[in-house]
Amino acid sequence: LPDNVPGPMCAEWWYMMHGTDDTELNIYLIPKENFTSTKSIWRRSGDQGRHWQHGQIQIEPGNNITRFVYEVIAIWSIRSEVSLDDIQLLDGPCIKPDFYSISCTFEEEHICGYSSDPTGFAWKRVKGSTPTSSTGPIEGKN
Repeated sequence: LPDNVPGPMCAEWWYMMHGTDDTELNIYLIPKENFTSTKSIWRRSGDQGRHWQHGQIQIEPGNNITRFVYEVIAIWSIRSEVSLDDIQLLDGPCIKPDFYSISCTFEEEHICGYSSDPTGFAWKRVKGSTPTSSTGPIEGKN
């Protein structure tokens, strides 16, 4: 971080934590005067879902912090993954992104701007009822 933070700054990143419950993602701040003293400011543990989530921390003016430490604690497993991406430090206060409130019924052909990755599973959009609750249709009628 810069020596003199004149106004609020926002540290933000994207993370994914999927798999076993024994994984942790921790973020620590390290002060200028004492590199052996760390302060935990953010923590997630366990399975957070197999999708990217947004994290952010606001840093106030006059803060004597020099660095962030991102720590992952995980027992090796082929069924677990912890990923970090797009780590940024931005001038200004943290602003919650407005994309959390996506409203889509998937009734329209364009499916709300989403698209299927051609290297993965192909999507098939169908409409119909299911024999049991909380499941998708086997085959539908358009």
